[in-house]
Amino acid sequence: MQLNTLEIIGGLFCILGYYLTSRHIQKFKDDQTISFSSFLLWAIIDFITAIALALAGGKTTLPIIFVLGSTTIAFLLFIEGKRKWQPFDWIVSFSIFICLVIWGISRNNIITALSATIAVMIASLPQIRNSFLYPDKNTTIIWIAFLAANFVFLIEPHSNWADWEEFTKDRICPAANGLMNLLVLLGNLFSKRKTLRE
Repeated sequence: MQLNTLEIIGGLFCILGYYLTSRHIQKFKDDQTISFSSFLLWAIIDFITAIALALAGGKTTLPIIFVLGSTTIAFLLFIEGKRKWQPFDWIVSFSIFICLVIWGISRNNIITALSATIAVMIASLPQIRNSFLYPDKNTTIIWIAFLAANFVFLIEPHSNWADWEEFTKDRICPAANGLMNLLVLLGNLFSKRKTLRE
């Protein structure tokens, strides 16, 4: 797989985001803004997305980085004892199951990638919720790095924006994840609640 310059830059931003996240987890033991369930479920869903996009001939660089990074962060949170699992997380888990069912029934990798992207957004809700309930400006740089990575992959000139199938294969993943990153960032920056370390 040959990567162009923008893909390399986007990948480096993404790796930076995961590195900063791991440092944050180790530095701030009382942190409540990094959601174990979101990262674990992101890893599972992005794995599904990567396979579906690979079979459909789409771009897999970003989902593969997401799988490796999210798995690492979920593991770090687990060994740190931050493995809270809430009832809502079971709803998200069910959405992953639905993705697999859709994949099996439709045999259409584009539909699977689209349904997995919707599941990613659902899986993001615990993280978005945490950012508004427990705003932590120390994580600002983390979400900026992830937002930058998704933006670079979104603008990478490869596919036709007007072609829905091409957009789904090459743009839907960074578009959805970028929106999630933006919402988490806004929660940490503008939530009226008192921040964790104020």
